[in-house]
Amino acid sequence: MSDGINNKDNHGATAQQDRKTLAISLRRGGIDVRRCCGTEAELFAVEVDASIPEGEKVIEEAVYTTPSLLGDYAQTVIVVDTPCFTLVPQEVADDREALEAIRGLMWPDAQADAVTVSPAADGMAVVASVDPALTGFVSRTVMDVMLK
Repeated sequence: MSDGINNKDNHGATAQQDRKTLAISLRRGGIDVRRCCGTEAELFAVEVDASIPEGEKVIEEAVYTTPSLLGDYAQTVIVVDTPCFTLVPQEVADDREALEAIRGLMWPDAQADAVTVSPAADGMAVVASVDPALTGFVSRTVMDVMLK
């Protein structure tokens, strides 16, 4: 019995199988990567000079030594470890002025374009301050990226 939905393309592959995603976790000395396509997943690490501070330079070096990270992915998620984060109601996270007030009060040294918002559970959102050099490099280099 058919439900009337056909996700197959002309080659017989489902749309889900063709959807490639990339998840990157930054750490000192490199990045950890999970590359997925359908039900297949590949896990690997890219090591860089351990003297490079965590952040923009780590991902920049990793991307230059592993060009496949710049492939055509439906979604790229970069997980950033930052001590500058807080949980707020989603309505607050949707309000640009409220985000500016939060940034100014909690992280006065952070630059305005360095605030990211990630949805959380039960109508909440995580608001974080991320190094603007990192967000700048990632937005210039990676298509459809989400920082978390």
